Formats: sequence, structure tokens, C-alpha cells
Amino acid sequence: MNFSGKHTLIVGGSSGMGMAAAKRLLDAGGSVTLVARNEKKLVQSQESLGATDKVNTFRCDLNSNEEVGSLIDHVSNEMKDVKYLINAAGVFFAKVIRGTYRRRL
Repeated sequence: MNFSGKHTLIVGGSSGMGMAAAKRLLDAGGSVTLVARNEKKLVQSQESLGATDKVNTFRCDLNSNEEVGSLIDHVSNEMKDVKYLINAAGVFFAKVIRGTYRRRL
């Protein structure tokens, strides 16, 4: 596919699936904005993708209503060229589920 001239907003874009999607989109000619809560990881991600002229970042903690509001305002006012949205943000809290056990094979 050709994504030349198309911009994608990737929430959760500093690692994992979001980072992989960013790489594929850049390889296909697109540009991206990575959104994540960790500024250091955003900078590292932007540098590792290499195409700094096609990669923007926006720091936002999705657990904060105020920061989400700022992201919405930024996208609405400053990112008129966004064509696609990828939501790759997630959180995982590992815990034991009551009553589970290991089954021997």
C-alpha cells in the first residue's frame, strides 16, 4: 500500500504494536504522530525510526482527563491532516485469578 501524503495518529506509539505500525507506515511513505506518556521513550522512538521529518510526538497520559483534553485540542486544532487513527495503547496488571491451577500435560 502507498501511504504517501497520509498522516496517522498512533496512540501508544512508542513501543510494541504502535511502534511496529509506525515503521510500516513510514516505509510505505506516510507520516506519523506518536502519542505516549513517557517523553523519554517518545524521543527514543522518534530517533530509532530515523525519519524525524515524518515523525512527530505528543506526550499524553491517558489516565489524566486534563491531558486527554489537551490531546483532543491539539488534534482538533493542529493536526488537520490526520487521515488514520491507530490505538495501540494498553495497560496490563498481572494478578493471580482465584481458583486457577497448573494443569500437567
